[in-house]
Amino acid sequence: MPLSDLIALDLKGKSPEDEASVDLRRLIARALTVVYELVSAEEEPEDAQLLAELQQLAAQYNIEPPARDAARAGMDCLERTQPVANRTRRRREEQRRELTAIVALVREAVATAGVELESIHSEIEASGDRFEAIASLEDPRQVRDLVKVHVAQLKQLVAERRASWETQRRTFSDRIAMLEEQLQATRHQASLDPLTGVANQGSFQRECQARLRRAGSRLVLAILDVDGFKAVNDTHGHAAGDRVLTTVGQGLRKELRDGDFVARVGGDEFAVLMDNVTLRQAEARFTTVLSALKSAMAGARMPACPTISCGLAELSAGDTAASLYERADQALYDAKRAGRHRVVCKTRPFTRDLLRR
Repeated sequence: MPLSDLIALDLKGKSPEDEASVDLRRLIARALTVVYELVSAEEEPEDAQLLAELQQLAAQYNIEPPARDAARAGMDCLERTQPVANRTRRRREEQRRELTAIVALVREAVATAGVELESIHSEIEASGDRFEAIASLEDPRQVRDLVKVHVAQLKQLVAERRASWETQRRTFSDRIAMLEEQLQATRHQASLDPLTGVANQGSFQRECQARLRRAGSRLVLAILDVDGFKAVNDTHGHAAGDRVLTTVGQGLRKELRDGDFVARVGGDEFAVLMDNVTLRQAEARFTTVLSALKSAMAGARMPACPTISCGLAELSAGDTAASLYERADQALYDAKRAGRHRVVCKTRPFTRDLLRR
């Protein structure tokens, strides 16, 4: 029986639940957890709302059978996992095609090399036989003339083989370069958020770890969140919400430096990594950025022009990616509680500062 049919069942028929109903409910909860894990493995920000609903639904079935309305909502939630599965399938097919092309190219190169080497060996053996026959001649002039002829033939053979190998080398080199470009484009596409065009959550995590490993680097993390974004979607629809997110993503790239790393890390949440700035410099910069984003949304004449809140944290001694993110996230919530559309910093003293006390 499909999972959607199981969810549609009214399991409250008996009170208290009989053993079979309990087992069935737990099975549904386990199945929902598996679906959640499969969707979360894609690490796509646009799946955040779907993941939250799947998690809530699994938790609900672990406690008691949901009412019919909740069960219908669960069926709708599962229907929305189909595009995720289709997206994953397309990605896997692209990877298989690329791998198949590389394997075919290598196989062709090996086969061509084998044929060429076999042909060369045959020609060398034939030349050896001819030189042995020449060596048995008694007339020196005849020997000299034949040697000249065969040496010229060997030179021509070498030149032809060299030209053939050069042609093959250029062909394979061009094809490998094309495959490398395709792979690079695929990797680049996989690192971007498809809606906003900025980096996605997976790219942000890799970039954050890389910047943390740089010795002596001053690093500030900013987390930005659209104020009242759910109300935008509920009131004006998801298309309006998508326009807001796209405006924020592109606006951040426009207003920040080329070396600043911008990523969408959640439904309406963005993160920025900035090197070689102090916390106060970053605070001034993002205060200007928030105003610019507000003006950009107003200029785009969107039906909803929400504000943006921002939390900042500076890398400190002993920080990990998780602790730095947590501190910036706390600063973001402080900005929300303080009235929204503002920048709040979360500081922590450096070890060197503590030692001076």
